[in-house]
Amino acid sequence: MARATTTTANGNGQAPATLDRPRLELPNERQRRPLRAVALLIVAGACAGGFAVLFTQAGDRESVLALARTVRAGTVITAEDLTVARVSADSKVQPLPSSARSRVEGRTANYTLVEGTLLTQAQLGAPVGPGPDESVVGLLLKGTRVAPGGLRQGDRVEIILTVSATEGARADSGSAGTSTPLGRVLAEGRVLADPTKGTGDSMVVSVVVSDALAPAVAGAAASDRIALVRLGSTP
Repeated sequence: MARATTTTANGNGQAPATLDRPRLELPNERQRRPLRAVALLIVAGACAGGFAVLFTQAGDRESVLALARTVRAGTVITAEDLTVARVSADSKVQPLPSSARSRVEGRTANYTLVEGTLLTQAQLGAPVGPGPDESVVGLLLKGTRVAPGGLRQGDRVEIILTVSATEGARADSGSAGTSTPLGRVLAEGRVLADPTKGTGDSMVVSVVVSDALAPAVAGAAASDRIALVRLGSTP
């Protein structure tokens, strides 16, 4: 049995030519250079944009005062208690600017101020040192005439007019009494410095009072007719 064969030929009887296949050619070095330049420009633009955002954010921050350590209520604020922090300009809290440092030092703390918190005007009490219309009066107090628990720098006090020890002894013995209005508040003031111990059970306290009331306070103190009441912290 004869085998049939099939021959494909072109019109002239020759075998067809091999078909050309598309070839992938990698770009040469000269072609890659423009691509690299474009990529570098994109990266540089992204970096510049990032730096611009950081710079803008840094410009919106302000230097303000914060607490470098915890300050107890009624205590005088010193330079060592303060530090500088940077916060957003649109912060809901309104802290004192760092430029106010000199005005803050010497003020008392209305509350106990915790380390790291921002300092605001509402947290500050009156300065401890005497102001333009204030004087410092020294008081020698004995026994129960000092507020229980002791006094500290910055404490707010009431200066109470009392009878002297001599007048009290006369009253106890039935002698002629005194017309002293007991319990009358002579003045309000603040303690200038931690009291110092005197002789026996006495204590020396320096109190800041108004100029107008200083003579009356000094006179009552000289006749041993003074007692101190410590007030609570300013709310």
